[in-house]
Amino acid sequence: MQRCDGELFSRYLNFKPLRLRLIEESATEMGVTLNQAIGARRAFLWKELDFWLDVGTDPMTWDVLCVPMFWRILDDLHKLQVDVFWKNKPTSRNEVTPEMKQRAKDYPVTTLIQFDKGKALAFCHTDKTPSLTYFVKKNVASCFVCNKRFDPIDVLMLRDGYTFHDAIRALQ
Repeated sequence: MQRCDGELFSRYLNFKPLRLRLIEESATEMGVTLNQAIGARRAFLWKELDFWLDVGTDPMTWDVLCVPMFWRILDDLHKLQVDVFWKNKPTSRNEVTPEMKQRAKDYPVTTLIQFDKGKALAFCHTDKTPSLTYFVKKNVASCFVCNKRFDPIDVLMLRDGYTFHDAIRALQ
């Protein structure tokens, strides 16, 4: 597709690389999650890359504008990926990110406790009849005898003796 050099030059100058901090601020202002904002930025960058690949122009403009623009877009994509990686990576063995905690809470309790028709023997006390009930929507087990609720993290901590950090890691 033939484009005029003025339009290309203007588009080239108006391209602004965004770091994760700016994307976070924009997400907050727009009332969307960070993951939605990152996804939108990635989609924009890929569309921008497609635009520049589709430019039919003379070799001089191609070398001066298109090739550097490819590198700017790819650099922005790479930096975004690196920023997201480091934001989600624990800095020490015992650090738990919010994403890790959420994945652990989303782990199905039914894989940790054997339920029969939504009931199971409680592990928090001696039990002859099933007193542990599974709630699908909340992904928790609740004991009506001792009035305790257990998410997947609690199950591993109380039943198996895991520490909080080890339970989070085991449920990833």
